[in-house]
Amino acid sequence: MKTMHRERLEEIARRLENATSGPWAYTNSSVVLSVASLPYREIANCREANGRGSDLTIGAMRNAVFIAHAREDMAEMLRYIAHLEAMRDA
Repeated sequence: MKTMHRERLEEIARRLENATSGPWAYTNSSVVLSVASLPYREIANCREANGRGSDLTIGAMRNAVFIAHAREDMAEMLRYIAHLEAMRDA
């Protein structure tokens, strides 16, 4: 497996820091900022263009679920990588 250089990890961390703070959630095909009060603040819309507008498809909903979890998943992975690096360097 190819080694991931420190610069690449820092680039990923910067994108994470610059993203809208969470928590994120999804509703149908939209990724939204999950807040206690409505209306939701839409972060992304995953509807798929079909030439007539856009469709709410299973793929669009799966994409919304993936994106909605990406912020927390990336933060957790970066923490785990830091933990593994600390163990390696100890």
